[in-house]
Parts: sequence; structure tokens; C-alpha cells
Amino acid sequence: MINLVINTGSATTKYSFFLKNEKLLKVVYQKKGRGGYEIIISKDELSQSVDVSKAIFTRSLNDLFKRSVVKSLLAEGALEVIGFRIVHGGNLFDEPTEVSKKILNQLKKLDHLAPLHNPFARKLIEETEKKFPKLKKILVFDTTFHNSLPKINSTYALPKKISEQFGLKKYGFHGIAYQSIVRQLKKQRKLSKNIIACHLGGGCSVTALRNGKSIDTSMGFTPLEGLVMGTRAGDIDPGLLLYLQKVLKKSPDQLLEILNSESGLIGLTGTSDMRMIIGMKLLKHPAATLAFEIFCQKIAQKIATYIVTLKGVDRIVFSGGIGENSHEVRQAVIDHLKCFKISINKGRNKVSKPGQELSRIFSKAKVCYLHIDEALEINQRL
Repeated sequence: MINLVINTGSATTKYSFFLKNEKLLKVVYQKKGRGGYEIIISKDELSQSVDVSKAIFTRSLNDLFKRSVVKSLLAEGALEVIGFRIVHGGNLFDEPTEVSKKILNQLKKLDHLAPLHNPFARKLIEETEKKFPKLKKILVFDTTFHNSLPKINSTYALPKKISEQFGLKKYGFHGIAYQSIVRQLKKQRKLSKNIIACHLGGGCSVTALRNGKSIDTSMGFTPLEGLVMGTRAGDIDPGLLLYLQKVLKKSPDQLLEILNSESGLIGLTGTSDMRMIIGMKLLKHPAATLAFEIFCQKIAQKIATYIVTLKGVDRIVFSGGIGENSHEVRQAVIDHLKCFKISINKGRNKVSKPGQELSRIFSKAKVCYLHIDEALEINQRL
């Protein structure tokens, strides 16, 4: 019997097929960096890319099951269960949950808390309910991992009555990725007491881990809080929003669109692609140089904060598309931490593989990066 794991957002939808814990096939529908859409099909360590129309991208589920590679796979074994990554569980969900009409109605109430993810996931859940009404479907939430946050780190200094009425607190995100980091470090016998993990991709966050549990994390009530990200602003003065609402005469939804989709790296440079920003920086492009420096300094500042929270750090871990693939970002972030006597070997940082030590012998903390497979983590919870 085969499991299907679906991980979707506004720009990407990933379908992964598993037999037990073996990934048989991965099909990714995504927007291309310079416009257009494509499918990337990966099987047996081989990948191929095919350009597709916007119509196929927006109706990816229907297209998926028309693909010969999927038909061939399902001829060998029937689907047993479908798992979904859900970014925001709010205060309604704190463990993997089976889909029902009641659950979908509850999930819809959380759309506004993660507008780049939750509405797209819910739409696909509804489509799978129509296409496979008898199949079991399980929701796995990114926020669950951060249930261990102590009140001192999850409480906002707002009127208590309002916070309790609306469930206002730090929820934290990327929990499935952080669970993968903990699992891999345990397997490698590197799960030390105090770890700071930096998950850097389109969305970015940093989490302080004590004995594998989340103690503090940079994202908050929504995925907007914290670091500068691909299209998200991260931490800004709340008064700035009130000012913009007044001078630009924008509605709350319009402001949310600016903060979610037009800010961060793309707002500073015109692109959210870190590879392009680094290339522009090499050409002495001032906006790209500034964006790169802001991005890396914000990460380092958050790490420094969590060194205080944890009262020390034994290991720093990078993950995500940027954290895993950009040695330039890793180097720049760690260079900011020289005052803590943390450093990495420049040569190893450029050529190492996931899990290998990057830190220099005399560094006060170990440093490495890991490859994260959120689909595998979700599959293990089905």
C-alpha cells in the first residue's frame, strides 16, 4: 500500500509517494523564478523538468493522476492514506488529525493566519475528498512541534483579556523541519543539550532547542514575525502599519498582501532568489549587497538572542534551500558570531556534505547543515 504526502503553498505544490519509509516518486509543481511554471519529476535519483501552463499548475492534482509515471506506480499498489502539511493549527489543533467535514470547517477559520499556505492546502484537501472520498486523510501541523514553548517565550505583552479571548500567543512554524533536524541529530548521536537551528528558505526562522524541545522560535502568531524572508518583511515596527494604512489608504487585507508577498528580499531587490542576489552582489549591486547583509545580520542577531535564552550553545544547524545550499550565507552568518568565539572552516563550508562538521577545532560551538525532507517526516506520522 502506498502513501501520498502533499505539501503546498502559493508558489509550490509537492507530491511525494511512499512505500513505508521509502520515497518512490516526487512530483513538484512550481512557479519559475523568472515567470512561468514547471513540473519537476524525481524518481530513482533522476529528475526531469517540464514547462507547463498556469492552468495545469493551478489544477495540479488532476494533472498528477494523468501522468504516466503516477499511473504506473499506482498499478503496482493502491493508495492507502494521504497526508497534508498544514502550516498553522492555531489553538484548534495540536496533533495529527483525520479529515472530516467538521475539521475542514475549523481549518477554514485559520486561513487568515497563514494566507500563503493554509488556504491552498485546504483547497487541495477538498479536491482529494471529491476524488478519493473513501481514502483516509491526515493533517500534520507545523505548529505542533512548538507546543513545548514556555510561557515566558510564547506570551505577548498585550492585555491579558484580549490575548485569552483571541488565542494570541507565539505559535511558531517550520515544526516539521525542526523535528527532522532533531531526528537526524539523534541518529548521528549529535543531539547535544543546547542547539540553535536555522531553517532558511522562502520562509525563514530560527529555533532554540533544549534537549530536542523547542524553547523559543522567531516566527510568532503568524509566519510573518521574525527574520527577513523571500517575500515577507519579518519584524517591523507595528506603528509603521498604522502609518501606512493612513497615508496609503490601504485596507488590512491590502497591507497583509504587502507584508506577505511584496516585502523581504523581493521588496529590497526585486527578486526573492538568494542565488540571484548573491550574483548581483558579486557585481557590486548596492541593493543586493544591502539585502544580503540585512538578511544575514538578522539571522546572526537571532542566534545571539537564543545563546542568551539557552545560556550557551553547543551546536548551530542550518537547513532549508538557502541554509543547505548557500555556503555564502552560512559563512556570513557565522562571521557575525566571532564575538562568541564561533567559527567555521571556509574550505569545508564550501565542499562539505550534509551532517559533516564545518566548525574549526577551537570553535566554541559545532556547526553543520542538514538536508530536510518534510514529506518523510509527515509520512512517519500517517
